[in-house]
Amino acid sequence: MFSIYDGLGTDGLIIASAIYNVFMHGDFRIAGFATVITYGIAMLLTFFLKEVRPAEKKDEHPFREFIVIFKQILKRKELFLFLIAIALFRECNQTITVFLNQL
Repeated sequence: MFSIYDGLGTDGLIIASAIYNVFMHGDFRIAGFATVITYGIAMLLTFFLKEVRPAEKKDEHPFREFIVIFKQILKRKELFLFLIAIALFRECNQTITVFLNQL
């Protein structure tokens, strides 16, 4: 699920870069206006989403489940370091992408 989400995010970035270069020719005002329009359309589309309801309710508090999973992660140091590395990589990716898109 997350790989599909990440892949679609990358596809969107590539398509947006192509549209900016081909149609907008470096005009920041048009790019800003297009951003407002697309976010507005996305906002309107959210009104048509159906809410997904859980099949059954758990009596256990969700925080307890988080604590159990967190303890398991801490026991496996390589997994913990991997998660930290991925988080830092994603933050660097986001920062670089935003910076380069503003050039």
